Order: sequence, then structure tokens, then C-alpha cells
Amino acid sequence: MGYTTKQSTEILDFLRNNKDKHLTAEEVYYSLRQSGSNVGRTTVYRHLERLHDDGVIRKYLLGDGASACYQYFEGSGDCHKHYHLKCLKCGKLLHAECDFLNGLSEHIEKEHDFVIDGERTVLYGVCGDCRRKDLFYLLDILKDVTLDTALDCLKMLPFLFFAFLLLEAVEHHTSKKTDKILASSGKLGPLVGALLGCVPQCGFSVFAANLYSGGLIGLGTLIAVFLSTSDEAVIIMLSHPESKGEILKLIAVKVVIAIIFGYIIMLLEKKRPEPEKHVEDLCRDEHCGCHDEHGGILKPAVHHTVKIFGFLVLTVFVLNLVISLLGIDRISKLLLSDTVFQPFLSAIIGIIPNCASSIVLTELYLKGAISFASVISGLCMGAGAGLIVIFRENKNVKENIKIVAIMYACSVLSGIIVSFLPI
Repeated sequence: MGYTTKQSTEILDFLRNNKDKHLTAEEVYYSLRQSGSNVGRTTVYRHLERLHDDGVIRKYLLGDGASACYQYFEGSGDCHKHYHLKCLKCGKLLHAECDFLNGLSEHIEKEHDFVIDGERTVLYGVCGDCRRKDLFYLLDILKDVTLDTALDCLKMLPFLFFAFLLLEAVEHHTSKKTDKILASSGKLGPLVGALLGCVPQCGFSVFAANLYSGGLIGLGTLIAVFLSTSDEAVIIMLSHPESKGEILKLIAVKVVIAIIFGYIIMLLEKKRPEPEKHVEDLCRDEHCGCHDEHGGILKPAVHHTVKIFGFLVLTVFVLNLVISLLGIDRISKLLLSDTVFQPFLSAIIGIIPNCASSIVLTELYLKGAISFASVISGLCMGAGAGLIVIFRENKNVKENIKIVAIMYACSVLSGIIVSFLPI
């Protein structure tokens, strides 16, 4: 800018304070006069042109004989290089800095030997904020979201049932051996715990919590089981045929994390004498029939399928509704997408001692709202019902809080490390 006057400073300050608006010279003039300024109309026009020529503000020629509009812009962007979107309802002007539209401009220049002036190119329509205020638009969204949720979840239902049926068959014949293997694992505890914990559902985290409360396993083994547990994540991924390639990667990464941190904690932990307690299974309290020797595997498989399907329908419906209203890009930003802080937030979601947290995290990942590193962080923290059992069976509250803190630290650190790996 060649020189600065009081009038140009007033005009620039006004535009800076209203940088979300594009204003004509007349609107600038009347607004300044109403605020008590004695700036003249000709002065406003002259200084706006000078500020535009100096590259301090942007000028838009919207066509149809409309007056030029001006807007303060923070940054070094060039309006000649991108399109603009003007809302016909509220008059908002948006900068469409979009790779697709930029590619269109390059195509027109290359194939048709014509250069588009983005500053003069405006696409007219209705912005998202105005559409969201429209009742009929909201009803259409609600209808579409309900239909999409029903179709998505019904496609998953057979996969869920057969997965639970298989798991119940395996557990029905091996559950009595599991706690014995875990309790007698000794120095192999973190390794055995990590391998057992990666089995879908939180049954092994419940076993481990009871064994730890009874003094039969150490903290390193407990943490290894908890970190390896993915609750319903693997089953949810199995119900999405297109994501099956992600399952082995998820399990492998979590098992490695569980083994590493399990042995680190085992080396650091002190001997913890506790009186032995009876090992109970949380499922008894839920009356699902998992441990009814004469009940077979069908009843518990149906029970778990219905329970998880209910959580799944609710989760998918809410996520689809939020994505439709806000858009996946805005959700990713709200969840601190592409930042080192996202694993912190995901781990907080994982603290919820319920299968709903693993469903939410998995669906967010499959929809692209959070990264692989973040879903690792959240699922490492998600020990399912194991945390409930720890707080119910282990009377040492300070120790229980310490376990949660260790879990959170390990989960966040794992997510941050994974974010830097080429996985």
C-alpha cells in the first residue's frame, strides 16, 4: 500500500471486522456513516479501489449489472484461480477452493484454449446453512437416513448372527480352559493375554479382570488383555464385506501393542498380594445363557445379536444423520482430523465400558471420520465389560483409577506412534 490515511484505515478496519461478508461500496459507506464516521462516498469508492489494487481486499463482479462487492481476505489466495458460490437466499458468497473445480479450469484452458477468470465466475444456488433451515429438507434427510440405516444394518444382521454363533460354539467348549491357561501363563502372561484378548467380544477381558482381582495374574497381563480387546469392532468389520482387509491389520497392530506394553508394565510392576476370589463371568448377570450347560449356543447367540444389533442401528442412524447434516469433512475437523490430538479424543470415547464405544469408533473409522491411528487409540482403550468388573471386584479404588490412567496413556501413545508409521 503506497500510503495510509485515516479514511483508508477506517474502511479497512470495517472490512476486517466484517470479513465473513462481501459488501458493496454503498453498504460500506452507509455503515461507516451510521457508526459516526464523516467519510465521504467518493472517498469510500476511491479507497476501496486502491485497497483492491494493493491486494489487501478482494473485489467481486457478480454480473447482471450488480454493483461490485468487496471483502477482506486473510491469506495469500488468488481469487482469479478459484470459483465463487453465491447463496440465492442469504446472499452469502463462498470461496470454492476445490481441486475438482481447479481441474475443470485446467481442462478448459488446455483443451479449449480458454482461461477462466475465477474472480468473475460465480455459481448460484442455496448454501448448506439455508438448506438446513428448510423443514422439508430436514424431513427428506430424515427419510433418507432412516432408509440408509435400515439397509446398512439389515445387510449386517446375518454376518452378526453367524459370527456370534461361531463365537458361542468356541466359547462353549473352551471357556473352562481359558482362565486356567491365563492364570498359569507366568512370564508368558502378556503374550498369552494379548493373543487371547484379540478374540472378538470382551469375554476375555472379563476373565482377566476377575483373575487380576483374585491375585492370579499380574498388572502386565491384565493390561495386555485390555489393550488387545476390540469388543465388537472385529464383528462390525466382518459385517462390512468391503472392510475385511482391515481386520487382520487391526488385530495385528493391537496384539503387538498389547505385548510391548504388557511386558514393559510387567517389568515395572511390584508384587501385589491379594486374597484369592471366585472367578465369575459377567454374562451370568445378564441372563444371556452363555454359561448354561444345557442351554446350547443358539439362545446366547440370538441374545448377543439382538443386543448388538440394537446398538448398531442406533449408532449408524445417529452417525448417518450427523454426516448428512454436517458433512464428513466438518465432522473430521470437529474430531481433530489429521492432528496429533485426535487419538486423545478417540481414547476418551474408548473409556466408555460398553460395546457401544467400539461400535461408534469402528463406524467412524469405516466412514472416514477418524484415522486408523485414532481407531487404534480408541479400541486399545476400550476394554469393554472388563473395566466394569475391575471396579466391581477390586475394592482398591486408587488402583483401579491407576489402571484406567495406564490404559489411557498406553492407548494415546500407541495412536500417536501408529500415526507416524506407514500403515
